[in-house]
Amino acid sequence: MVFLISCCVGMLSFWLEKYFFVLTVKEIVIQFLSGILLPFKFFSNNFRLFLDVLPFKYLVYEPLQMFSNDTYKLIDYLRIICIQLIWCIIFLYYIKIHIEKRSGALLKMWEDKMFRIKSNF
Repeated sequence: MVFLISCCVGMLSFWLEKYFFVLTVKEIVIQFLSGILLPFKFFSNNFRLFLDVLPFKYLVYEPLQMFSNDTYKLIDYLRIICIQLIWCIIFLYYIKIHIEKRSGALLKMWEDKMFRIKSNF
């Protein structure tokens, strides 16, 4: 899922000259919101509810909790895997839409050039 997030953020490089800042912000956001820098127990309940909706919790924190806690049951494992799959589908759909839009623009540009070449003859 980190790869898909990186692909979605990487698509910004088509419009930006300096992309290093975007990569740095992406890494900081992922590390902060996935529980790498601070465990979720340090956050307030309202902020934890907000993080439950985002995909970052399911990158590091939940998989670590699955292996370190004996209280997780099969239904908890399935819930976490289903949420990860849903986010993967969302990111893949975004990437597909972006690629189709980008390739459509490139195809139109190529067709316009070919039309100009044919009209010159």
